[in-house]
Amino acid sequence: MQDAAHDTPVRIHEGDARALLAGSGPERREERADPDGRYRHVRLFLQSPSFLHAQRQMLSRQGRSNAHTLFGIETIPSDNHVRKMLDGVPAGHFDPVFHHVVDGLKRRGALEKLRRLNGHLLVALDGTEYVSSTRIECPNCSTQKQSDGTIRHYHAMVGASIVAPGSAELLPLPPEFITPQDGAGKQDCERAAVKRWLARVGPWAARLKPIYLGDDLHCCQPVCEAIGNAGGHFILTCKPGNHTTLYEYIHGVALDEARRTRRLGGKRKHHFHTRWMNDLPLRDGPGAMKVGWFEITVTSETGKQVYYSTFATDITITKDNIAELAECARTRWTVENSVFRELKKFFHLEHNFGHGESTVSSVLAMFNLVALLMQSACQMVCPRWKAARKRWVARYQMLDQLKILVNHVVFGNWDQFLVSITTDQLPEQPP
Repeated sequence: MQDAAHDTPVRIHEGDARALLAGSGPERREERADPDGRYRHVRLFLQSPSFLHAQRQMLSRQGRSNAHTLFGIETIPSDNHVRKMLDGVPAGHFDPVFHHVVDGLKRRGALEKLRRLNGHLLVALDGTEYVSSTRIECPNCSTQKQSDGTIRHYHAMVGASIVAPGSAELLPLPPEFITPQDGAGKQDCERAAVKRWLARVGPWAARLKPIYLGDDLHCCQPVCEAIGNAGGHFILTCKPGNHTTLYEYIHGVALDEARRTRRLGGKRKHHFHTRWMNDLPLRDGPGAMKVGWFEITVTSETGKQVYYSTFATDITITKDNIAELAECARTRWTVENSVFRELKKFFHLEHNFGHGESTVSSVLAMFNLVALLMQSACQMVCPRWKAARKRWVARYQMLDQLKILVNHVVFGNWDQFLVSITTDQLPEQPP
């Protein structure tokens, strides 16, 4: 990445992703031309479904288009050509795009404000579906038999995002797709996908000093060991029904506890009551991993319980860190309530952009994640982007403005484009 004062989305986009979006498998590298991958990623970055059509019209009217001047696309391809070229590209091919952007933010110190618990970054893991159909399928679909006997075909993935209490930053990391595995006797599942994610992405993520957040599904010894092997720590939801041995140890025992009162979001006071105990077995039998357990109960001023949950962690719990541990534990919902919601509402993650015969559906979902990551990176380090973002209350309002501009006005470069969205000053157009 360039110096912060000179960052523009095109520098982040092209410098970090252009070469990686250009090619794919060695068997069809020449066919998978640079414009194909760039076009699809550009379209998702700008959230403009009419980008291709509008650029063709612009080219016919003015002899040039933003596809060329902003993104270096020499020949505007068709949607079908794009889908054909992307089908078969492994989703893991784009991991370095995420790595490069996040590493760039790390080098600048942009991630420091997100660190908690003595310099760690929180990485929330959760699963979600993104395409579903009873008519269209491919070899990478999972299946579910519905009550009426029909078979539902769907795609799902485990998403990972850097999160922080009180932060609005949305920084997706590479996902792991839940797909049929070679040689597996049963359908793929979220827990298996999490373990694959830790084996594939975990070694790179270790440089972030991660603490992984997840639900009770992940609170088992195989996943917890995989987290440790990948150089991370964990805070995972720990429900009584799935951890009978652990709860037998704490039943009837006097636990350490702490109480505090604070205002949430500047509203009414809430009372936080936490209890905890260390050195508990995660499961029954020899070789059981020892973990710490804590409980969070939040009540309103009237005494009504508004939140309750329990967690297991490999971090030693003390009276000095329990409040921050509790705050971090509750942040795990960000990946579902903010990241997935943003992707589905504004990036149309659940829309079938193209199912294909192999991996195109996964690749297009990956592009949506890359688009959100790059927009977030721009928000964190690009002064002009931040200035433009402040002009609109919601992200979708800014994206609507970007779509209007890029589909109707030719810009010679990204500097002209950013000046326009911050000042309403448009460049002179050719006659």
